[in-house]
Amino acid sequence: MSDTIKLSAPETRGFWEIPVLYEDEHLLALNKPPLLLSSPDRYDPARPNLIKLLHRDIERGAPWASKRSLRYLMNAHRLDFETSGVMLLANLGDTVAEFAGIGAALAIFGVPIWLSSALAALAILFLLSRANFRRIQFVFLAVGIGTSLAYAISAVLAHPDWGKALSHTVVPHGSITSLYLLAVMGTKTPLKSQLNNFYLWEL
Repeated sequence: MSDTIKLSAPETRGFWEIPVLYEDEHLLALNKPPLLLSSPDRYDPARPNLIKLLHRDIERGAPWASKRSLRYLMNAHRLDFETSGVMLLANLGDTVAEFAGIGAALAIFGVPIWLSSALAALAILFLLSRANFRRIQFVFLAVGIGTSLAYAISAVLAHPDWGKALSHTVVPHGSITSLYLLAVMGTKTPLKSQLNNFYLWEL
């Protein structure tokens, strides 16, 4: 379905008609207008932004969200305030990808997937409810560094065809389908999170 999503911020008298460029059961591609933040500004969280406005409408059961049976959306990337362009959002895809990765990793050591997923969810809830920002920052920085090292070690232990690996790094291979794009967003998220952690560490 091709239409527009109408969003408003009465507190600033803002109104936006967001064209829907593409959508399926996994992805929603919107044309973000200029002069609108993609996600919350940590220095001014009350400032209108696309993700906050979308989430507010989802919680209210706005018609555009209800007809799509949406419960949550996560942005795969951000665009600058002044920039207009395509914004890709995943319908729980990134969250599922993270827990699937945790389950698959711990399954190697014989931990049942249901148990590892439950423990991961409890750990996240504990951090968010009890720890302060700086402590959470340290935890995720450590996890990011550990994950990066694990990637490097796994690459060596897998004994890949290094020539083909380097070739595919320079000349990407893939098919532009919704499932392929969802997989790209899922694998992109850990790197994005680690870069964000390093960025926050420098502030």
